[in-house]
Amino acid sequence: MKLFRQLFRPTLVAENGDAIPFIWVGDDHRAVCMNPDSTRVYATLWHDGCGKFYPTIYASLFAARRIRLHEPVVSFRLRSFPRCALELLRFKCPSMTDAQAELLERLIDLKMI
Repeated sequence: MKLFRQLFRPTLVAENGDAIPFIWVGDDHRAVCMNPDSTRVYATLWHDGCGKFYPTIYASLFAARRIRLHEPVVSFRLRSFPRCALELLRFKCPSMTDAQAELLERLIDLKMI
């Protein structure tokens, strides 16, 4: 019965029928990039009110090691095993949508999404 429910569960799809691998949830001060099907959080982004955005990426230990080689990491924290949080250098953007686009580009370059 469980397998039957998994096969027919609702999923978010684009107009062309492709599954949507992530969505941004939040407002102009805080946002979360997550997979709507599995509720896996890829990254968070928050705004300090002065035009600076603070990104945090959530990854496995092996992915975190790879990320530390390619991106400057401010802090490294362990989360529920085997996940960890990597806080990246802050960056300046005029709006939250621009900051989300920049973080999304980094996530794609790092092969997180």
